[in-house]
Amino acid sequence: MSSTSKLQQASLLEWIISSSLSLLMKLIGFAWVTITWLTAIAGITLYYPDPLAIAALTAILVVLGIWFFRTRSPLAGAMIPGVSETLRIQKRMAARHGQELAERMSLLNRHQLDSGLGTARRLRHPRAKTSKPIVVDGWNLIAPGGDRNRLRRQIEEMMDVVGGVAVEVTGSKGVYSVVIHRVNPPNPLDEIRDSASPKGSLHPFRVGRFQDGTDAYVDLRDASHIAIQGMSRSGKSVFCYGLLSQLSRLSEVRVMGVDPNSILLAPWKHRARTGDIALGSDPATALDVIDRAVSVMSERFSDLLRMRVEKLEDFTPDSPLVVVVLEEFPAIIRAAEIHDSCVKPAERLLPRIRGQISRLVSEGAKVGVRVIIVVQRADASIIEGFTRAQLGTRITFRVDTPDAIKMLHPVVDPNMSAIVRSFQDGRCLFWNHGSEDLMQADYTDYTTTYLNRVEGGHNDA
Repeated sequence: MSSTSKLQQASLLEWIISSSLSLLMKLIGFAWVTITWLTAIAGITLYYPDPLAIAALTAILVVLGIWFFRTRSPLAGAMIPGVSETLRIQKRMAARHGQELAERMSLLNRHQLDSGLGTARRLRHPRAKTSKPIVVDGWNLIAPGGDRNRLRRQIEEMMDVVGGVAVEVTGSKGVYSVVIHRVNPPNPLDEIRDSASPKGSLHPFRVGRFQDGTDAYVDLRDASHIAIQGMSRSGKSVFCYGLLSQLSRLSEVRVMGVDPNSILLAPWKHRARTGDIALGSDPATALDVIDRAVSVMSERFSDLLRMRVEKLEDFTPDSPLVVVVLEEFPAIIRAAEIHDSCVKPAERLLPRIRGQISRLVSEGAKVGVRVIIVVQRADASIIEGFTRAQLGTRITFRVDTPDAIKMLHPVVDPNMSAIVRSFQDGRCLFWNHGSEDLMQADYTDYTTTYLNRVEGGHNDA
């Protein structure tokens, strides 16, 4: 059973309980008013049989009865056992349901349902004295109780507020399904554009567009390492094409890395320094590149002491920003595990690979070393906890399970988790130093754009 169906059933059950308690309170109140009225009439008739007095008392009792039923005054609860508790139960149920709706509506408004259904709003007539429980399922609203025609009229009066053009109300016996048809506003995430052309300076690189229409940037000058995860054909490789291609004209950037698939970093092989790029799944070669990056980092710490500065912030061709790309990082881990299963403990490579990467992410930020880790799933067996904590930018494309999302976004909302698992190609959850938003990555074709930019080293505009 879906979470929405369970929520609908829970809402209907709460409404039934609330209505039953309300009816019981009314019956108790009716009995109290009736007994009081009859007792007063009988007493006056026996001891003071004046018609005017009887009429006056009757009018007073009728007014009190109407006031009781209209206000459900706490005074009545104090006079009738159980009514006060009934009122408290109803208030708790209403508060809990209102909070639940507010949370769901906030999520729907923020992420615009990702499926193109637009922004949702709670429907309540502005003059209504009560609000029946409403469960939101996209634009399908289940409204237990009430009259169908009255419900339709209330919604029709609100159509200009919700931007609706037509409404359908179906159902019977107090449970109705309301479907509102509206013209969807344009969603900035639906527009897929080409990636930005390379520039001649180390500036923030445009990588996509957020759902509010603003551009998304990655600033490699920021002392932040990057983790990118996503299933095959989810868009993570295209994102990497767009980011790395914008480095192609920068002499103050040095690209290093390991690529078991020999695709992402292949065009960098001929322009990188000897030993900076490892293609293929040989764990020894991968370790050589990682050791080389650690050596560069260690030399720069010595330079900091000589220059008497705390960290390296200005990058030049002689002292470039070092970007270490670990493409399909799990393949590197698996290759090392296979190697280590056949050698002595002292000759094992995996502990050395993990240890050197841990050094890069924990120490490299101060001396201009940025690590980009690309995986399908950022499982704990792949990216250890200490390394994960150093990743200031985390990008998640479509993945298959909620657990995979939590590896990089531990506090993600369950509803948001469902949205991420159904992302279209290029859609991602972008987290940078505590700020999180949906983003549509810019598109970069591998053959016509990425290879041309990196191998040619020029602007394709």
